Amino acid sequence: MSHNEDELIKELKELKTNAQLDPEKKDSMKKALQQHAKKKRSRSKAKHTFIWLSTAAALLACSVTVYTLINNNQITLPAGDNEQNEEIGNAGEDAKDPNDMEGLGVEDPDADISGREEEETPEQDDHSGEGVSQQEFKVDQLGEEARTISVEGTEEETTVRNYRMEPYGIEYQVDTYYGEYAIEENTVRHHDKNNYTSIWLYVEKNATIEELANEFDARYNENFDNVSEIMEPNDGENPYSGLTQNAGSQKYYLYQIDENVLVIEYDQSNPEASDGSARLQTVIESIR
Repeated sequence: MSHNEDELIKELKELKTNAQLDPEKKDSMKKALQQHAKKKRSRSKAKHTFIWLSTAAALLACSVTVYTLINNNQITLPAGDNEQNEEIGNAGEDAKDPNDMEGLGVEDPDADISGREEEETPEQDDHSGEGVSQQEFKVDQLGEEARTISVEGTEEETTVRNYRMEPYGIEYQVDTYYGEYAIEENTVRHHDKNNYTSIWLYVEKNATIEELANEFDARYNENFDNVSEIMEPNDGENPYSGLTQNAGSQKYYLYQIDENVLVIEYDQSNPEASDGSARLQTVIESIR
């Protein structure tokens, strides 16, 4: 290289070193550098966001897969545990009904205690007619007819009604003086319109008139002072054997009909209703 060329290169280097940039050009270059740096940061931020979203999506997909597998399989128990659960289930099917605790010494608090009350309560008169349901027991009215009766020694024309008591087939007549009647369990009650006098008829199954007469006698003597002796009734053409007893305003009649006893009880609550007792004789004489 020639000497002149060396000098020229040296001058050019000095010019390059000492030269100053134009202010406008310098600002333009600065803005260009800032925009380049901003774009670079934006690209970096977008890249990080994409990576984060991708990771989150992968984790979510993995969680859904694991949950589905657990839900489908439902964590299968070991064979021994399954057998134990089956045994417990079978035992539950054979478990005793809470209402059937007999033999365990445990009482059901909700159980009906009526049976125990019956055992603890002293025996009382039961007119229910043992062995006969209330649906079977009924009294049918068969019609009316005229009849002559004696009231305090005077004959009187009256009307009587004919009845049949089922399922026993017992027929009897009642003066229309006792114009009202009602079924009370297995007992029929005839009474006058003022309820001054009442007649009850019912059947005691598998009994005798002697047994029942002794029971009435004990009860009457316990509750009344003027109790008569037990005697045979004056019952006209009544074909059945009978016994009767009275205690003032109350009296009873017992008639043996096969293995059963027809019981007739009478009560006069008003002393002035003397006609009621006289008309009771119609019932006694008409029993068939």
